Amino acid sequence: MTIPSRHCFIRLCFTIAFVAELISCAARAPKLDYPVTIGPIKEFDEKVNIKPIEPSPGGASGEVKDNVIETKKSEELAVLPPKLGLEPTVKIEMKGKGKKKKGTNQIVQEPDPKATPEPRLPEIEDSENFNGRRPIADPFREGEKVTLMMTYFGVSAGDATLEVHPFVEVNGRKAYHFYSKLTSSSVFSMFYKVDDFCESYMDYEQLVPLTFTLSAVETKQLREVRQFFDWKKKKADYWEKRVTKESGVEEKNQSWDLVPYSQNIYTAVQYIRTFALKDDKTYVYHVSDDGRAWDVRATVVRREILKTDLGNFKTVVIKPEVATEGVLKPMGEVLFWYTDDDRKFPVKVESKIKIGKVIGYLKALDRGT
Repeated sequence: MTIPSRHCFIRLCFTIAFVAELISCAARAPKLDYPVTIGPIKEFDEKVNIKPIEPSPGGASGEVKDNVIETKKSEELAVLPPKLGLEPTVKIEMKGKGKKKKGTNQIVQEPDPKATPEPRLPEIEDSENFNGRRPIADPFREGEKVTLMMTYFGVSAGDATLEVHPFVEVNGRKAYHFYSKLTSSSVFSMFYKVDDFCESYMDYEQLVPLTFTLSAVETKQLREVRQFFDWKKKKADYWEKRVTKESGVEEKNQSWDLVPYSQNIYTAVQYIRTFALKDDKTYVYHVSDDGRAWDVRATVVRREILKTDLGNFKTVVIKPEVATEGVLKPMGEVLFWYTDDDRKFPVKVESKIKIGKVIGYLKALDRGT
């Protein structure tokens, strides 16, 4: 048998149903019985500078709010974040050059009401609930954590978590920090152990991925994956290191062209939460991975009350499909349940596989701050 490929992990991330892979590997997967570490991927580390964002109480220098740019004590304008490369070319007209607010070090600019509003790009995406690329109601909160217990034939196969960590600055730009962890249960670990995590930083203003990281420690393999999304050059860089007993250490590097505003295989799961999710509506957005681009088509199929161990939730049921060059590709019967509120937490997932069905039930929910 072969190790689950990166395309399999797309299915793992997108359906959160990694049990199918555990079943296929069970009883035939020898342990990695020699100690080895993969180590860092220097090419990625050289391209990415990540640092925490320190809070700035009282409107400190450099903060931009309500069209007010705070200046430094030296009266110099604060340095704005670097351009990402996806900003719209349509300019927002402002009245005058900006005036200093009396008695303060603030320069105030008033938007011209006759100016053209910021457009919503790309055109294939729905514009309801958005002002340009920013959602009017942001569903993400620092500290939120959803835990799903993944089951197969009613037996727990492991847990999948989806978390939102505190904001960070990635190469000078504010970014969300999405994190997910996959761990097999003690029973399934006797056949195939999984202790994986992935994380992605998404640009706060443009809602596009900046990086992707996968770290896999499994019975059959050790694996490290890094992706860097260069939106100025419209290029994605990919590095992979993998260790198996059969092949030893293997490395893979590649680059490909990015379709503007594409999500990666992990942010695609979170990105759907920014849409309004109206009845019978299909939401389309781009995804890019492994040198290819495709469209996710997520359709709202119904609304229902979901009973869980944590109580009853009003939910929106989503059926995702994948289209390549306009042609829908089969991905099996997969359904997601998101809470029917402004947060849209993923609280259940169901995926049919060759034998039986994998179901992820809500085990714990921390709404964050």
